[in-house]
Amino acid sequence: MNPYPLTTRSVPLLAASLWLAVALVMPAAEVVSQLKSGDTITMCGDSITESKLYTLYLAEYFLMCQPAADLKPMQFGWGGETAHQFLTRIDKILSFNPTVATTFYGMNDGKYIPSDPQIIAKYRDSTTDIVRRLKKGGVRTIVVGSPGVVDTATFRRIDPLVYNQTLRDLSAAANEVADKEGVIFADVNAVMMEAMIKAKTKFGKDFVFAGTDGVHPGGVGHIVIAYAFLKALGCKGDIASIELDWSTQKAAASDGHNVLSSQAGTLQMESTKYPFCATDPTSRVGMYELVSFNKELNRFMLTVTNLPKNRATIFWGDHSAEVSKEELEAGVNLTEKISENPFRAQFGKVHALLFQHQNFETEGLKTADNLLDNWRKLMPGKLAEIDGIRSTLLDFAKSTAEAARTAVVPVKYPIRIEPHD
Repeated sequence: MNPYPLTTRSVPLLAASLWLAVALVMPAAEVVSQLKSGDTITMCGDSITESKLYTLYLAEYFLMCQPAADLKPMQFGWGGETAHQFLTRIDKILSFNPTVATTFYGMNDGKYIPSDPQIIAKYRDSTTDIVRRLKKGGVRTIVVGSPGVVDTATFRRIDPLVYNQTLRDLSAAANEVADKEGVIFADVNAVMMEAMIKAKTKFGKDFVFAGTDGVHPGGVGHIVIAYAFLKALGCKGDIASIELDWSTQKAAASDGHNVLSSQAGTLQMESTKYPFCATDPTSRVGMYELVSFNKELNRFMLTVTNLPKNRATIFWGDHSAEVSKEELEAGVNLTEKISENPFRAQFGKVHALLFQHQNFETEGLKTADNLLDNWRKLMPGKLAEIDGIRSTLLDFAKSTAEAARTAVVPVKYPIRIEPHD
């Protein structure tokens, strides 16, 4: 018996499944890493961006997983914004000299109505203008993100199937722009649709994937958004590679990791490059259940050769997993085998500092700075004082960003391998 019989609310999920089955047969192009050392990355979008969830996950990945060195993420979300409205403030973003920019528009552009050719055309034209303005402003790498999805259980403004089709049409327009302008397209829509179908199949059709209002996801949806952008940016996911020859007890590790000692199957390690650690239960559901985050973006690999027994227990800090000799010889991804790790405490400290920084970006660099622009018009005789306030805001933003960066300190921890039959 089908555990999820068809109902009025489940029809959208069925139709979405049929659409996705067709959409995903297209071969994926090989993605090349787009990030370079020292990049300033601006993340632009509407209220979903201003929610400071997927942007926080991206910032954590950039600082701690380090797909390139010395990355500087900045969040520029604005609630209620459309692609066309973003053009009115794009020069403010360009004043920070970004080298990489991501855009995430479309949810508001569709106006929460059935797909309309004129609306699609306006979104296409506005997205084209955004890309060209970013290019003119010196942005090297531009990622045009398609809009996400609305929840088939909680979205009530119109039929969710109807509005998801609108969002898919907007996604196609975004893809057209990216192809024409020679920039990167992140199909957030397709990735989120696949994850939502998986979630509702596994946890039930009433599982809330895209938020209680059907539009603004919680951690589970935002980790999927972050995954889509990280993949589009070509992040390889090679966090660590640690190798041990059991017969000699000689060990080696990749950049960002030092083997302090190796004796009797115990490695004492020190790392400045962290695995990604989900900081709340809902984002962990997304990581482990809905996308291949650890496999594709979070590989902390341990390889052991010449193990004297057929099996072994790996202890990573205080937690463990049992594996076979063959698995160890091929390489074990510790983040897939062991959900808790020695980095989580320090990762959480950096998370808190990044959240503080992104909150100030909203209140200081968006709300307050926009108010200062109005003051400049109203008080032309006080420009020096107003510029002084803006300078203070910028200095404080730099200090909160630096506090997060300097909190990524070396972490010391053991990895112990206990062979057994």
